[in-house]
Amino acid sequence: MVDVWNVIRNDAKSKGIKFAQPTFNSNVMGFYHAVNWQERWIQCILLFHVFVITLVIVTRNNSNIHSLLLAAICVTVYFAETFNTYGAENWETFSTQDYFDKNGVFVTVVFSAPLVFTGFSMTLYTMYKSSQLLIKVKRKELGVDKKDRKKKKTELGKKKKGGGGDNKPKSD
Repeated sequence: MVDVWNVIRNDAKSKGIKFAQPTFNSNVMGFYHAVNWQERWIQCILLFHVFVITLVIVTRNNSNIHSLLLAAICVTVYFAETFNTYGAENWETFSTQDYFDKNGVFVTVVFSAPLVFTGFSMTLYTMYKSSQLLIKVKRKELGVDKKDRKKKKTELGKKKKGGGGDNKPKSD
């Protein structure tokens, strides 16, 4: 079987035509222009991401909700391949074109990558809050230790001034 791409490339090379290597920017722009962003289901996915990010920001100080959100994000990303398979089989019912290739590039870029980024941001924020809490606890601990040492020092000073012991008269 003849490789069509090599035939075209060799023919172009013999005619003096050079193919430019695609850059990252040209690939991104090609992807952007290939997607019909006016489709309702794509807009719903984008709205879903806005909702998740808003929910993460609003509940940033509630670790229980953040734990549930992170678990939900992980489960959703885990099932992205299943979503891609379903989309590949049923794209005619909800889309004007087939975005669902076997590698799942569209689902990864539009659905999974923003969720992974959000989950990673949540993890970084949790680590930051944990480090701040650790610093706060250690400072209080050191402050208590400092007060205890100061208190012991003043007690030792009083004992030295008072004759070094119990000032009660001894009873026989």
